[in-house]
Amino acid sequence: MKEVKNHYGLPDLDLEIIHRIFHIKKEIDYKASQEMEKYDLSTSQMDILACSKFHQPCTSTSLACLVRVSKANLTGVLNRLEKKGLIKREEDPSDARSKIITLTKKGETLVDKIIPKFLYLLTDALSTIPQEEKVKLEKNLTTIFEFLTVGNECPQE
Repeated sequence: MKEVKNHYGLPDLDLEIIHRIFHIKKEIDYKASQEMEKYDLSTSQMDILACSKFHQPCTSTSLACLVRVSKANLTGVLNRLEKKGLIKREEDPSDARSKIITLTKKGETLVDKIIPKFLYLLTDALSTIPQEEKVKLEKNLTTIFEFLTVGNECPQE
């Protein structure tokens, strides 16, 4: 039986894990926003640029799903990225109502400059964990992610 000591009635260890996940997310968001300020980008804009790079070509509908924002919110962010010359929107040949989002050369160069900084930061943090523990961590994080995303899959293009 799990020991319960908190006022939520949840196992203390579960609560501590949830607490750590939230704080890791906040710390990553904080470091990301500091870096994005150097390039006059918001973290939302960077999310969209990164997803656009790794899911090209991508429609605005699938992009909204991937970054978990509403289409209305996405439109405003895309407008700002387009003004900065980082993305372009073209009519989808298979659906005139839809737009294909692609990075411009300038957008691709910027993403290629920024992404490695975060990868190195996170791999530095992971380097403190033994390899066999990383394997367990990856499996456990995958289990949590799959549980949370059941029924929320993005449409395939």
